[in-house]
Amino acid sequence: MTLLDSEHTTNVRAIIETKDISRYGFTLILTKHADSKQWGIAASWMACPARD
Repeated sequence: MTLLDSEHTTNVRAIIETKDISRYGFTLILTKHADSKQWGIAASWMACPARD
């Protein structure tokens, strides 16, 4: 997670899920949970080569 902008008077809850995973990529789903108040949520990913 690279960004989480939320209301300070409520619990902070975020759901981060993946779907459509393949060797070429995946879909990342970022959502809020329950009564959380969030104005921004972001994530990044970096592929690293396997070590021999």
